[in-house]
Amino acid sequence: VVGGSDLFLTTVRDADRIGNTYAMYFFQLSFATTATTVVSGALAERCNFKAYVVFSVVHIVIYCIPAHWILHPDGWLKRLGALDIGGAGIVHMLGGLTGLVGCVVVGPRTGRFDGGRQRNFTHMDSPTNALLGLFMLWWGWLGFNCGSSYGVAGGKWKLAAKAAVTTINSSVAGGTVAFILSYWLKKGIFDISYIINGVLGALVAITSLCAVVTPGEGLVVGAVGSAVTLASQELLPLLGVDDPVGAVSVHGVAGAWSLLAVGLFTTADPTEEGIVTKSGVFNGGNWDLMTSQVLYLVTISVWTVVVTLVLLKPIDLLIGVRSDITFEIFGADLIEHNVRGRFDEETKCLFDESDRFIGQLSAAGSANRRRECEQLYLKLLKSNEESRFRKSELQTGEPVAKTADKSWREFSFSCCTLKQKQEFNLSAAAAAAAGVRASARNKVSPILADTPMGS
Repeated sequence: VVGGSDLFLTTVRDADRIGNTYAMYFFQLSFATTATTVVSGALAERCNFKAYVVFSVVHIVIYCIPAHWILHPDGWLKRLGALDIGGAGIVHMLGGLTGLVGCVVVGPRTGRFDGGRQRNFTHMDSPTNALLGLFMLWWGWLGFNCGSSYGVAGGKWKLAAKAAVTTINSSVAGGTVAFILSYWLKKGIFDISYIINGVLGALVAITSLCAVVTPGEGLVVGAVGSAVTLASQELLPLLGVDDPVGAVSVHGVAGAWSLLAVGLFTTADPTEEGIVTKSGVFNGGNWDLMTSQVLYLVTISVWTVVVTLVLLKPIDLLIGVRSDITFEIFGADLIEHNVRGRFDEETKCLFDESDRFIGQLSAAGSANRRRECEQLYLKLLKSNEESRFRKSELQTGEPVAKTADKSWREFSFSCCTLKQKQEFNLSAAAAAAAGVRASARNKVSPILADTPMGS
């Protein structure tokens, strides 16, 4: 049930075993780290960094034991005929469910569901970087799925080649569905988060059966994977679950669909490797394979939820999984790493990236701590922006005051709610009609005084 032989590979000395054993070890190491990183996306912007580091260490327990059940020849799920070639269940669904439990324990970001005026929680700070991350994952997925054949000898290269084609086909279908749904549901807008998560959901969906389906079936699996990912992404906020990057939907929901798709679309492996001898329901098989997959899905779900709670609650009691409001507003980059500024925990003083004093928070427990943090954070952003323009002016010898004022105006305007933007436009129109040439910065400042800011 648990395993325990060849720990740290100290007994692997046989030349015939070295290749497969070390390849499996390295691959499982990458699988274990991937399952852990999924959780970070679900808990982004309000998780205590120290608590997450501790949880990442103990999360290995959540992954390794069920990995033995499905991947080791003696694993009980493997013996029952369950199939998971690239880890859709033990990596993606497990990571997504762990993130879901974490979301419930940690709670939503401040202001996410309080019903009052709030910032745009779906706003991306850097869509370009997010898309770059998508392409890195997209390319890396070929390594995961093709590499899950654990070699090129015998019939393994045939499985790897087939996995490459079905993986690409699935992702293309998922991206197409994401474009269509975004254009339809977002009223003609191609939403970046829809496109990214639609492609990723399709990649997760094909993972468990990438080498045992046809390219055409890969298209179907990817299309459905993208659809269920985006549907759950819209459903979870209605249930009060705050998942900033859609990790639960992409990995948890699409991973569950991948396991079920095995029981529907799989074709018995014709190569000498014989990784699966049964076919799915749609390819002339009976319900045996689907029964094994459902048992696998239920087992991993129960195991993950229960063990995550058992491991996470003590960490929450001893360290505290939820960060305080200062951390949440200022962000982990500043609090933990002194990026774009510095915060002194003892004096509660905030400094910009040039180490200039910005302000000081009042005593802990202040009723207005959230508003106080938001105002200081706004001053920090303004100070950093002006510092960059001053440095540019010194380096180039050219005045950049107008450019700086325009940049600040555009940033300030993006922080406003829709109502505040309308108020700003009305005030600007009135000023223009009266011939007043007031600075845009002065007009925005009173409005921004009541604008909620995020981390």
